[in-house]
Amino acid sequence: MKKDHPDLSVRRQCSLLSLARSTLYYQPRGESPENLKFMEIIDRQFLETPWYGSRQMVRHLAREGHKCGRHRVRRLMQLMRLVPIYQEPKTSKWSSPTEVVLRYVQEKRRKQMANKRPKPEEIVTKLRQVEVLTGQGMPRLNAIRQIGVTEQTFCRWKKKYGGMGADQLKDLKRLQKENERLRKAVSDLTLDKLILAEAAKGNF
Repeated sequence: MKKDHPDLSVRRQCSLLSLARSTLYYQPRGESPENLKFMEIIDRQFLETPWYGSRQMVRHLAREGHKCGRHRVRRLMQLMRLVPIYQEPKTSKWSSPTEVVLRYVQEKRRKQMANKRPKPEEIVTKLRQVEVLTGQGMPRLNAIRQIGVTEQTFCRWKKKYGGMGADQLKDLKRLQKENERLRKAVSDLTLDKLILAEAAKGNF
């Protein structure tokens, strides 16, 4: 852009460059003396406390006897490229591919264990297998390992399902379903009773 161009006027040059003519005459104002004073105080304090954000810096200025709003302080800090040190969000996010793989393996193993939870019929079958193996002379601990469970699990199964036949197992499942249905019915009746009691008090 040349103001003393012999052939092209300033207006024509601005038009060719797709610029507003006011852009040519614009002069930046710069910061006021008050803002420069605030920036000096902020810079000095930031060297001592680099974790101060705009809110804490506003309080510091107030303690120094200066009245300055937070938006003004934030603009000045951005102008000075001052970024406070603070704990960023998502601190629990996995930081390395190894942690991602480990978490995936643990979740997959948990789902597999949940899917492998045997049904009552399968438990009764495994208990019979242990009885057969021990009857053939195999040690009890080896027989328990043969069915793929620990001794504690076997004892818990035996206490709950030991000596139970197929018919008794069906009766147990039927009773469990009946108990669940009754429990739900009692819960619904209790809720209805509470609602009627509140209605009688005039709360509805």
